[in-house]
Amino acid sequence: MLTCKSDLVQREGLNHLIPSWQQFVEIYAESESLIYEWINDLSTRAIIDEILSVLSEQERKKIERDLAPADQMLKEKTFEVHECVWSDNVAAKENFDRRKHWYYYRVNQLVFENETGRFTKYL
Repeated sequence: MLTCKSDLVQREGLNHLIPSWQQFVEIYAESESLIYEWINDLSTRAIIDEILSVLSEQERKKIERDLAPADQMLKEKTFEVHECVWSDNVAAKENFDRRKHWYYYRVNQLVFENETGRFTKYL
């Protein structure tokens, strides 16, 4: 969890994290095949959410609008699975919620195929 909540850390963090998230979605969301890289990239979005949780509503809503195109693009390039990419044990321990942490419940076709039997598609 986010432990340092200074304005500088939030702003500088978002200045790095948002472009990283957008780059992942645009370039790697379809081509990434390794689960550990996939999880690492999805965690970028989780860190963004942690920072957003401490911002004012006005700041948060503006950033959420800026993130919306990348978030939508990820949804288009992936599909929902029943299992959390971290594992159901980690999801329970960390209190991941399918709606709030939606990105941890999505994979692309390559990750799905490389992790045979680990995930089931959410229909």
